[in-house]
Amino acid sequence: MTVRKAPAAAATLLSALMLASCGADPDYVGKVGVLQDGSGTLQIFVNTCGYDVDEVSVEVGSAPVADYTTEQADSGVFTFTLGDPPPESWSVSGSAPVTDLSAEDTVEVTVSLNAAPSDTEHRRAEANGETLRLEQDRIVVGTPHKSGDQTLSSPEDWAGLCEQDQP
Repeated sequence: MTVRKAPAAAATLLSALMLASCGADPDYVGKVGVLQDGSGTLQIFVNTCGYDVDEVSVEVGSAPVADYTTEQADSGVFTFTLGDPPPESWSVSGSAPVTDLSAEDTVEVTVSLNAAPSDTEHRRAEANGETLRLEQDRIVVGTPHKSGDQTLSSPEDWAGLCEQDQP
């Protein structure tokens, strides 16, 4: 290698090392799902799988519709019904029933972990109005992905989804 090429080679190596350190996917934990019942009511299902959470945010069509928070981080199984009071120890801002969910509207749910390692994230949920109507009264879990990451569950089975996901 000539002296002139050494800086270019060093810069290429440094760039490759920086990209490699930034490319690690986080560890995903917990389960999140959305259900629309026969009357059109949206329910958000969260199973923290033993991890502490302190916020659950819901958007419809990229517009915030509810933000559930708790001052004392909590773990467990929670159900949030848009337009109804939140579970005990949780508060909500902006929650109203979503009565006009179109087939194209997407419901997105994000959950914030409390005091988790920086490489750990809670899973999120995403479901469009058409899927929710087709799967009425079933929980649409996860996000649509080419790998088939999105699954279905029932409210009766929701609490038992996390045996393999415990901290």
